[in-house]
Amino acid sequence: MKRADYYRRSGKRTCVLRTRNRWANCLRGLLGFDPVYDTTALLESTVNEIRRRFEPGPNEEIPIAVVLGTGWGDAVEFEATHTIKLIELDAFSLLGEVEGHERRLELGTMKLLGKTRRVIVLRGRIHMNEDTFSPAVRLMVRLQVEMLIKLSVKKFLLTAAVGGLWTDLEAGDIVVASSFPSWGNEVMPCWPATFDEPASALDQGMLEIFRKREDNEAPRLRVGPYIFFRGTHFEDRTHDKPRMSKFSAVVGMSCKPECSVIMEYEDVSAVVLACLSNDSKEKPDHEKHRLALQAQAKRLGGMIILTLEHWENVSPSD
Repeated sequence: MKRADYYRRSGKRTCVLRTRNRWANCLRGLLGFDPVYDTTALLESTVNEIRRRFEPGPNEEIPIAVVLGTGWGDAVEFEATHTIKLIELDAFSLLGEVEGHERRLELGTMKLLGKTRRVIVLRGRIHMNEDTFSPAVRLMVRLQVEMLIKLSVKKFLLTAAVGGLWTDLEAGDIVVASSFPSWGNEVMPCWPATFDEPASALDQGMLEIFRKREDNEAPRLRVGPYIFFRGTHFEDRTHDKPRMSKFSAVVGMSCKPECSVIMEYEDVSAVVLACLSNDSKEKPDHEKHRLALQAQAKRLGGMIILTLEHWENVSPSD
């Protein structure tokens, strides 16, 4: 049976089949179709399929999820017992490929504070810019987070490669996101019904720990704001970077959309680890920067373990 996306126009609900055709998606946007995010059935079927494939016990909880961004894929010390390619799930059947992103969901174990903990790892997130006008992309960005929450995940460790804005930051430094200043180009996978913002998903207890551990010696560990851009065009905005640096430490293409979903769940929180692939003056070179981050896999992996071990002893954010 074909899946469909639903739109509302002039007060009527219309069913429109998903398509990869960008012109069709563009036309829908111009005509004023707005997606209706009534995803309950699709979410439920996706979670049931993952549970069947992962075969967790009926009362087993999997409280931790690690999302591995560009350059972080080889960082985590993780023993996978079950693996699912996202495209094998019906909800992600239209998913395309992105260089450096494996698009794989893994269930396995990690050693944290001497104990074996069950952890879900998402290798290769879905980005908001993968199809400019496609509501299907917005839906998949939301589902990749919400399906893990329904699998009992309470803690999301989101990792990403970012560009530097603060002039004292260098490639290889790590910034822990403390907020998401708006820069006027945002489209989120869902919108809150309250005046909360995506930064409310960030675990405040963990931010306090990182503020006490800040290190100005290279490679640096800093806590600072993270500006979200939907596409890579921010790297060419050299005239904007000095102005952007007044509001943010780094700029990147992920994490805020995920937090816009997480914030809807009071008992779920996130920590964002952003590793600089380039500083505020360096020209972007995707392959060069990806390989440079891969060379730091051991240090990045240590940061993941350190974060999760500290998180074991932190109460949920208020």
